[in-house]
Amino acid sequence: MARSIRRRPCRRGVTQVMSGLGLIEAIHPADIIANADPDDTNGDGISGKVPMVRDPQSGTLALGRFGWKAQSATVRQQAADALAGDIGISSPDARRSHGDCTSAQTVCLAMADGVQARLGDTEAPDPVLGLITFYSENLAVPARRKASFAETLAGKKVFYDTGCVSCHVPKFVTRRDAANKAHAFQLIWPYSDFLLHDMGEGLADGQPVGVASGSEWRTPPLWGIGLTKTVSGHTFFLHDGRART
Repeated sequence: MARSIRRRPCRRGVTQVMSGLGLIEAIHPADIIANADPDDTNGDGISGKVPMVRDPQSGTLALGRFGWKAQSATVRQQAADALAGDIGISSPDARRSHGDCTSAQTVCLAMADGVQARLGDTEAPDPVLGLITFYSENLAVPARRKASFAETLAGKKVFYDTGCVSCHVPKFVTRRDAANKAHAFQLIWPYSDFLLHDMGEGLADGQPVGVASGSEWRTPPLWGIGLTKTVSGHTFFLHDGRART
């Protein structure tokens, strides 16, 4: 059945890196929370805030790890929200066939969807959502390139000397009891503290999401971004693509 796909306005260059999500989920919450300093008590100018969110599956509070504003606690939740919010595809975890249409948008809500009764009451029922989650959890991080090159080592020194590592924390060790044994007890280098930081009015989008204000953002991981041009055909960075390198 033909259907209309309702897309929200898109800005080029805002897609986040998909690799390594399962490893991020395997970091013990205590290791992320240990870097939080919401009131900057140590006076270093860095005030990372813990993004606690409601896990839609358990109903309990959990550490947000995914999304521009750390609004999703799990890879599955992130996948379900992306299906619904980005392209209007419903799933058992986000039953929004009409995407982010509001109750006032009656024409949008009246449009046909892709639900097929013989397959279930959503457009991406299990096992579809489960398969998307599995793929997202296990997409590997690209191998590090040119690690011993002089230019790479010089860049690493600048990165450390200028304090980038205060937010882009280089490494973690994943938990021994990770749900997926393939992700357990690994030394990983995501370069993120996965906390929320107020980036000021210059980078604000004015949209509160979860516990994040309109000017707060999750520190994005940096692994794999050296291949952005190869994969995406551009080098637009930040949430709105305003940075060109």
